[in-house]
Amino acid sequence: MITGKQAFSGVTQAAVFDKILNRAPAPPSHLGIETPWELQQVLDKALEKNAVLRYQSALELHTDLRRLRRDMESGHSSAVIPAPETAQGTPLSSGSVTAAVPAYSGSQPAISSVHPAVMGTPSAGVLIAEPAQTSTKKRTLWILSALLLAAVAVIALLLQKQPGTVALTDSDVLLLTDFTNTTGDPVFDDTLTQALAVKLEESPYLNVLPERQVQEALGFMGRATDDRVTPEIAQEICERQGLKALVRGEIAPLGTNFVVTLTADECLSGKALAREQVQASSKEEVLSAVGTAAVEIRRKLGESLASIEKYDAPLEEATTSSLEALKVFSRGEKKRASGREDEAIPLFKRAVELDPDFAQAYGALGTIYGNLREWEISREYLTRAFELRDQVNEREELYITAHYHDNVTGDVDKQIEAYELFKHNYPRDWTPVNNLAVQYNDLGWFERAVDEGQVAVELNPNHAFPYSNLGEALRSLNQLTEAKQVYSEALEKGFTYHELYIGRYLIAYQEGDQATMQRMEDSLSGDSGKAWMLAAQANVAASAGRLNEARDLTGLAIKVAREFGFTEQTAYFMAWAADYEAAFDNEERSRELALAALEIARSRDTMPYAAVILARAGAVEQAEALLEELMERFPDDTVINKVQAPIARAAIALQQQDPQRAVKLLETTIPYQRGQLWAIYLRGLAYLAASEPAKAMAEFLKLQDLGSVQPGLPVHTLTYLGMARASSAMSNSKAARESYDAFLERLKDADEGIPLVTEARAELARLP
Repeated sequence: MITGKQAFSGVTQAAVFDKILNRAPAPPSHLGIETPWELQQVLDKALEKNAVLRYQSALELHTDLRRLRRDMESGHSSAVIPAPETAQGTPLSSGSVTAAVPAYSGSQPAISSVHPAVMGTPSAGVLIAEPAQTSTKKRTLWILSALLLAAVAVIALLLQKQPGTVALTDSDVLLLTDFTNTTGDPVFDDTLTQALAVKLEESPYLNVLPERQVQEALGFMGRATDDRVTPEIAQEICERQGLKALVRGEIAPLGTNFVVTLTADECLSGKALAREQVQASSKEEVLSAVGTAAVEIRRKLGESLASIEKYDAPLEEATTSSLEALKVFSRGEKKRASGREDEAIPLFKRAVELDPDFAQAYGALGTIYGNLREWEISREYLTRAFELRDQVNEREELYITAHYHDNVTGDVDKQIEAYELFKHNYPRDWTPVNNLAVQYNDLGWFERAVDEGQVAVELNPNHAFPYSNLGEALRSLNQLTEAKQVYSEALEKGFTYHELYIGRYLIAYQEGDQATMQRMEDSLSGDSGKAWMLAAQANVAASAGRLNEARDLTGLAIKVAREFGFTEQTAYFMAWAADYEAAFDNEERSRELALAALEIARSRDTMPYAAVILARAGAVEQAEALLEELMERFPDDTVINKVQAPIARAAIALQQQDPQRAVKLLETTIPYQRGQLWAIYLRGLAYLAASEPAKAMAEFLKLQDLGSVQPGLPVHTLTYLGMARASSAMSNSKAARESYDAFLERLKDADEGIPLVTEARAELARLP
């Protein structure tokens, strides 16, 4: 296209082959064509005999051509190589030049020659020519445009047809094998697989099969979940899971060096889709070599250069420069993926001992302790991870930032913002949508939780968390049939996550299904989640007025939490006990339990609970002191500042006979009240105290409609007493009698001597 002539021509086929293999074509300047020096360099590289030194892809050629056209259009290109003079001194083509360049000799193009403008010093025999005439420049630009169009066409053709290049779709999933390590050094075992996973997962283009699903696939195959995923086993997993491709890695010694090889194979045919090999001169450079090879594999699998440039953190910075720390971390990730978070904790702690700047390990520890509701230690680890967030890739930075605002600052808006950005940049990752579902459930935004939960289940149908969050959202919206289906599907998959059993237990409680309740209770024996099941059972018993039974169950929950070493869980369960004691006006006992909980842990769970309980129990000064401490420790926490503290202050206002102030204080809770039912109940009490029974009834009816939100809470039983008293205040004896009957029916098995039960019977008897 540049010269209008074939680069290699001959009378016979043998002559053509000889020129292709052994001879350099005449440069354009020898054919009377003036070309910029840079274009000649592009041509030389395209015709290079050594395959390693040639262009490795049409995309690489396309980039150089675009750069050259840009420089020519802006006037920044360098010299034009003129046509050589004839014996009479006349150039073979027109053009103003000051000197000629030497003709090529030998069988190889002079691709290593460097223009003096690059080096900064003159070079014998190569001088900078004057700019070419306008006609030459126009012709060259036209040629470049044509070459660019051709390059684009070739790229499109290669992406569609060429073996070794594949464009993946949104639904395609990659499986990573364990690295084949022939170096004899065990530090590379597991370590390099984890490193490769980090590099591939930072890409929004690729979709890597999560470790949890790999372990489950091994289980279905009759293998141990911690078996190594060899290429042969990976092939079987691919076929079972219907995956697109697998990526296998190898590390081998080469003298004193190491060779890292990555290969992507098509699962169905076994055909190699992409391959990259990088050398490392020392053990310390192996991680960097893995990162370099991973980037090339991403490119060859179809990820754009723009995407790679944006999502390409150096591996030793995105993880750790310590191979030993990464090895321990990878073992912790395997434990965590299998659902054994408790066993992962010491491994992650060891990782940060080996590398005190290992941000990912701090983030994992903070998240695990947050899941266990051990908030103080979670805050400590997540704060450290947040301080180191500039050292990780974007995906990990968003993960750490979101968890930091969840567990440390409590700023809901910033947390949601981080997850929304995470979701936008990594649309195939189930983590942000799953965690948004958690947040929306906590805030009472159940419709949003359903939307995010459904996407999370679609993206990762082999993990317990999405099912748990979706089931909770559906149950809270009283879509019990759909919720049961979600829970059943999850339990049939063999998940042992305690929230699944508790969610199904609560639906069975609503439906009066004693057999299913018992089956769910029995399913968590010996598991740390048993404590949460016992606490749920305690709430159900308390809702029915069986306070002695509830106290025994809470005692067992506290015992299990202590056995597993969970201090804040212990305090939390004690605060729960104080809450149901307060619900039935056992003020002295509720106050004692609240103060005992604070003695164990003054956490973001325990303190708001205790503040509300102390306020309702008449311990106003203690409640106000606790609220001051809360505001100082958690100034940015959305739920504490806009929901829990206002609820406590409203309870204080009711104690001080100021119901209007209580109503005013509760205004900030309105956007979140479906997740904080005491806000609605106290507003109803405030309207009753303010002699506005119609408004009180409206609040109690809201609670009745929310009967599937945390259905075991005693507040649902108290709602019927509130409705009865509001109806009585409106002189609607019939409605009042029905509500009193409903209240007493729910408490038909209550312990003797509960004051509220005695009061309700007396009020019912006085109705006209």
